[in-house]
Amino acid sequence: MSSASNTRHKEDGISLLECLVGLLLTSVLAGLLIAQVHPLLITARKLSDEAQAQRALARLSTILDTATTAIDSHRLSIAATIHPHGNVVYTDGTPHQIQHAPEKALQPSAKADAFSVLQLEMEHLLTVSPRPSPLHFPSGAPIQACSKTRLHQPERPRSVLAISVDGPSELVVSNSNCAAECCDLWLHAERSVIAPQSRQNHPLVLIPIKHLSTYYVTESGVLRTLQHVGEAVIENQPILAECPPFRLTFQQSPTPALHLKLEPPAPPGYHLWRFSRLSRLPYYHLLTIAP
Repeated sequence: MSSASNTRHKEDGISLLECLVGLLLTSVLAGLLIAQVHPLLITARKLSDEAQAQRALARLSTILDTATTAIDSHRLSIAATIHPHGNVVYTDGTPHQIQHAPEKALQPSAKADAFSVLQLEMEHLLTVSPRPSPLHFPSGAPIQACSKTRLHQPERPRSVLAISVDGPSELVVSNSNCAAECCDLWLHAERSVIAPQSRQNHPLVLIPIKHLSTYYVTESGVLRTLQHVGEAVIENQPILAECPPFRLTFQQSPTPALHLKLEPPAPPGYHLWRFSRLSRLPYYHLLTIAP
């Protein structure tokens, strides 16, 4: 009886030892497998991140092309305004209404920069009839402006970039009366995201604004574009989903250019350059064509 019990204990001991050896071998094999697989997983993740960054750059490249086209619609130094960390403000420093949009999904994210660009219709440039001094134009009084080309009847713009002796400013057209080559325009000043506040000096040149656009990214990663007329937002449309955060800079010299750089979680080294084809000129060169 005692012999059978001893034999059973020996068998149990051998079984336990076999289990321990089996577990040890399994652990060793699992460790070796993990050691082999882990670098592969890291490489796969890196390749996935790089592919995602490349797709994002390809989509953002189109956006920068559109912005560069707007910048190259004129040669004025007012080309692009960068709003760091999505803080869209007017040129007087006050926050734009989009910062406090009723729908939080429309508010800009601080993870990406926003930027505004101005597209002008230089071919429809208007010169303003001279007025006696003082040069301040009274509120509510129309200004007569005529087409510089004299080839067509001007169309009423929604807003204009006004050039005076003090520089450029954005003015909103509240009413107009056009005949032949000239228009009587009722103008008023509002805050602008790209042009300085008007000092109410009589403008000498008016350039119709085709588009004044601001691009920004929401917290949910949607790139949207605003269309401005003075302080009014006439359009707010999504143009790109899953937009990664980015930083943007604009250099004026030696060649005007936009530089966009993706931020983490994108891998380092992913960026875009877009160079302007036109050099910039000071605003006062337009005053030489005024009557």
